[in-house]
Amino acid sequence: MKLRKYFSLAALMTAMAVSAQSHQFPMTSDPTAFALGNTGIVSDASAFSVYNNSAATAFSMNKGAFGLSYLGWGPKGIDSKIPSFAGYYKLNHRLTMLLGAQYAFYKKYDLGSLDKSFRPHDVSLTLGASYRFADCLSGAVNMRYLNSKIYDKSASAFGMDLQMMYRKERLGAALALENIGSKYDYGYGVKVKQPMQINAGLSYELFNDESLHGLEAYGRVGYVFMPKSSKSVIAAAGLEYSFIRVLFVRAGYSYSKKDKYVPPFATVGLGVHLANIHLNGGYLIATTKHSPIKNSFIIGVSYNLF
Repeated sequence: MKLRKYFSLAALMTAMAVSAQSHQFPMTSDPTAFALGNTGIVSDASAFSVYNNSAATAFSMNKGAFGLSYLGWGPKGIDSKIPSFAGYYKLNHRLTMLLGAQYAFYKKYDLGSLDKSFRPHDVSLTLGASYRFADCLSGAVNMRYLNSKIYDKSASAFGMDLQMMYRKERLGAALALENIGSKYDYGYGVKVKQPMQINAGLSYELFNDESLHGLEAYGRVGYVFMPKSSKSVIAAAGLEYSFIRVLFVRAGYSYSKKDKYVPPFATVGLGVHLANIHLNGGYLIATTKHSPIKNSFIIGVSYNLF
């Protein structure tokens, strides 16, 4: 009975961490979108599009891209470390395939009088496909396998995302229904629902002097449907300044109910793009007291195939 009690408590304490993969996780593993306040739903195509909106890759001028990132989520609270791999490859001018793989591991939990401890971890594998229906419109589907372990119990689940994107000249728009799928079942009566949500986004290129300066704005609104304890409206905005398309300075802000989904936060970040090699990073600034996600950060490197 004690084991069941401690296991159930640990599962509830790490309910957010249990879903710490790809779109399951409340923060993207894309360094660029991270620095823009988690507005990746409408981000341009990148090696990490499978963690934002796979439909963006249909508009890419590159043959493909691949990248690695490392996310430190809540070092002083949740304390999860998430290395990720992601990439896409265009089969033709309409069809693109995407792949994402993540491993998330967490701090050690002690079970007190049981004289035992455990370290939760999660694995995520995502396969996506995007298709360009017209010059300005694309769609995508992601299929995801998830495996999570808490103490000596493992649980698997399957998830799916349905995504769309519109791009014309300076305007971008996106819509997605994400994390449609099964529950994690750990036994002992402990089941965890995937955080199903709907997201929409807009981007607009405010200024673009291709030889020198660029400025683009991003926005996102969404709603988390389940689990019930996480229901919340999400609203975010980001701004990116570029200098000769080599140096990038980014900032963003995201809002949701602090006691429901993720506490509000601000982000900042830098990027350096040298030919086909991109280096990007971001840092999270907590805007509420005792935020469990303060000091979160991400770094990443990617390579574009021309």
